[in-house]
Amino acid sequence: MFHPYETFILLYSISECTRLPMKTYKLQAGLIIPVHQKPIPNGIIHLDADGIILGLYDESEYCSETVWYDGIICPGFINAHTHLELSGMKTLIPEGSGLNAFIGHVEKLKQHHLTDESLMLAAMDDMWESGTVAACDISNTRASISVKNNREIYWHNFIEVFGSHPSVAQSQFDKGIELLKEFQSRLPQFKSSLSPHATYSLSTELFNLLKEYISNYPGPFSIHNSESEDEIALFTRNEGKIATRLREWGVPSDYLPFSAKRPLQSIYNLLPNLQRVLLVHNTLSNAADLDFIMQAFSDPWFCLCPESNQYISKQMPIVVLFRKFTDRICLGTDSYASSGSLSIARQIYLLMQQKNGPGLEEAIRWGSINGARFMNIEEKFGTLEPGKKPGIIQITGFDLQKEHWINEPMVKRIF
Repeated sequence: MFHPYETFILLYSISECTRLPMKTYKLQAGLIIPVHQKPIPNGIIHLDADGIILGLYDESEYCSETVWYDGIICPGFINAHTHLELSGMKTLIPEGSGLNAFIGHVEKLKQHHLTDESLMLAAMDDMWESGTVAACDISNTRASISVKNNREIYWHNFIEVFGSHPSVAQSQFDKGIELLKEFQSRLPQFKSSLSPHATYSLSTELFNLLKEYISNYPGPFSIHNSESEDEIALFTRNEGKIATRLREWGVPSDYLPFSAKRPLQSIYNLLPNLQRVLLVHNTLSNAADLDFIMQAFSDPWFCLCPESNQYISKQMPIVVLFRKFTDRICLGTDSYASSGSLSIARQIYLLMQQKNGPGLEEAIRWGSINGARFMNIEEKFGTLEPGKKPGIIQITGFDLQKEHWINEPMVKRIF
């Protein structure tokens, strides 16, 4: 066996592997997690020079030399929720201030921290080096358009629409459509679609405009959901800090259907429930919320962003509730405004620390194939299947014998 990566060798054996391409790599690790099949202890993955998978093997099945990697090899990650254009806000917002204060800080900082392309490129490099191969990015401005051609990450751009006062519904909708067309025109290699920002940040009029549009131009959309106690208080009692902020803005008290019900139960009729939807954060979702969502929407998905939740509100979703719908869970990092890193491996680590949290294989599935399936890019990404080029990453810090983390994960991109 050979170590480390830089000692890659040219594999060519006339006697044993005459049918293999001349320039290929055989990588072996303590555990290979293909995702689409059971993990392979001491497994071997065979790649061509471009990183396309040629085969997976048990160590007893394969010929010739291998390059050894400590730890785990798995496919590249899918970051299902990030805000690239907020990359300039790292460390600028106080930790633990709560959602309402966090939103206020973001609004104040937006004017000065959206246009620095070098900070967005640095964030993209962080994502790439920590194993991300594709991402869903929330875009409220055109700031990120010019940088998305400069890295290898595949993007789905969610063009967010928001506006709490009924009087701005049409102008905010038109602004969203204009921005969507610009993304589609300037980034035709990626998909872009229109989305509402959050359960509490659109008037009924704006929700209705958006619903009609999305229903006629179907595509996935996302919405921030159940992020704070104030959001729940707004819908159930028209109280709390969000309600106070809206009143200070002069928003009519009936701008949304306050029904004494939970957020999504209050507004689901304002959403296009036949389209694929990504419900983001879900920090305070309970079992009844999740059961309602599964009944009310035809194709719901859940995105968990644990590091961001901890940073903003010192709270975490009750992970065990979501495991009932394990094939519909994706992972996101949110932005530098609320996360110290943009590493999906760190989200996996944090979720596995929770009571009744996922095991390693399940958590990696959330961070890989589930996100790929949501984005409709599973033919290329998400699993270590022959013919795919999903990205190959190494994760260390996990004790394979005792099946627990020794320290936080370290990620190295191989391909």
